[in-house]
Amino acid sequence: MRHSVFMASTAIVLGIYVLAVMRLTRLVNADTILDPIRIRVAHRYGPASTHVEFLGCAWCVGMWLSLLLAIPTIIVLGWAWWMLIPLGLACSQIVGMFAPLYSDDDIEFESIESD
Repeated sequence: MRHSVFMASTAIVLGIYVLAVMRLTRLVNADTILDPIRIRVAHRYGPASTHVEFLGCAWCVGMWLSLLLAIPTIIVLGWAWWMLIPLGLACSQIVGMFAPLYSDDDIEFESIESD
């Protein structure tokens, strides 16, 4: 009985971890609340810059957020520190695979007026 409770709580923590990374990735990539930041970056570095490309790439943002949020996840689960990389990479793979299912159209930088 105790083993099944431990497995269920581990699954819940991992599920919350993956969903949180997916939501944060969506926030950085596409949600309108962060449009002003993405537009400012596009004005500063140009619409075809690496910075703008990074902000629009679910695989890129998802990987870094997965690795960052793997730290508190392994602490909560009590896992060994070396699980950080495999956990982060596995989560980023899931985020990248599901990103096309919840993506919107890209921001059109041509229609943005210069400062």
